[in-house]
Amino acid sequence: MHRILTLAQSLPSIKTGIIYPTNLDAVKGTLFDNKRIIEPVFFGNSSLIKDLLIQADANPDDYPITHADTSIQAAKQAVMAARNGELLALMKGNLHTDELLKVVLDSECGIRVPHQRITHTCAMFFPEQTLPILVSDAAVNVIPDFTVKKDMIRNSINLANALQLPAPIKVALLSADEQVRVQVPSSIDAHHLQIIDWGNNVIVEGPMALDIAVSKKAAEIKQINNSQVAGNANILIAANIEAANAIVKTMEYFGKAVLSGLLMGAKVPIILTSRADGATSRTISCALACLYANSIK
Repeated sequence: MHRILTLAQSLPSIKTGIIYPTNLDAVKGTLFDNKRIIEPVFFGNSSLIKDLLIQADANPDDYPITHADTSIQAAKQAVMAARNGELLALMKGNLHTDELLKVVLDSECGIRVPHQRITHTCAMFFPEQTLPILVSDAAVNVIPDFTVKKDMIRNSINLANALQLPAPIKVALLSADEQVRVQVPSSIDAHHLQIIDWGNNVIVEGPMALDIAVSKKAAEIKQINNSQVAGNANILIAANIEAANAIVKTMEYFGKAVLSGLLMGAKVPIILTSRADGATSRTISCALACLYANSIK
């Protein structure tokens, strides 16, 4: 995490709309002691936001605040500002993801990029590992088909490059095991996705079970000898939202991972944290957004 924060602090900060923050963590995670990673612009109940900034030992007069009576109103104001080029990122506060996505995808005022699917990628940071592992899609696409998975892979690769993960980027297409089976749709998708030309610095392999993707020992025991991804995956593409969500929540609560996540495929990256996330997770997500936004300028 320190490496990601240092990288982000070396880049220009990005003006970010904080949508409907209603608790202290939602505000504290956007503030930094040294060089700002983001420049927060708050949308929500102005009186409450000012009180939260004071509790966070910040001066409310230092931060732009646009009053909104409801979460939907706050989302519309922030999304329109991003649409007009006034913001380079958005951050979900204490509102439901589907509320925000409804505004983001609106044909009249939204910020969806034509012919691109909005997908979610979660970065998992582990205490004893130098590099994060990325997982998609744990929040938006429920049962992604072949086409959606292509966008999940592409967006995750773009984020991995923004995080300056070492090349080649290694992508594991998760399924029950390494066999292509008619009864297992994810294995068929994986078979076709791995033969696409993803570029010189990307290796995509599948179908692959989770243990093979992340454990060299498991790959050796199961005699997976000809894989460049097995045991070294940077990106895990899950079969569906339940599988991805289970992976990230298990790693958070049992593996002590710190999670951070972005929505990509819109005009600007959207920081998508859980309402239960603490300030550290929100801060790391801000760093991800800064790195990604600067990479696509």
